Amino acid sequence: VTLDLAAGAQHEAGFAGASLTQRVPTLLHGGLALSESSAIIEYLDEVFAGVPTTMPPTCAANGPSPMWTWP
Repeated sequence: VTLDLAAGAQHEAGFAGASLTQRVPTLLHGGLALSESSAIIEYLDEVFAGVPTTMPPTCAANGPSPMWTWP
């Protein structure tokens, strides 16, 4: 879905009803709506286990990854 953020489309009823926080990005999957980047990344890694991941393979390598999603 394409949204005109400058026009505030994320606050319109269609999107706001699907996104609890009315923020972008929002992932809609199987009736679930996630609106935080870190939650989306963790969800994708768990739901699609066995495919290439977005997160580093070890705990030590994963240390800086939350910084990628902070504003």
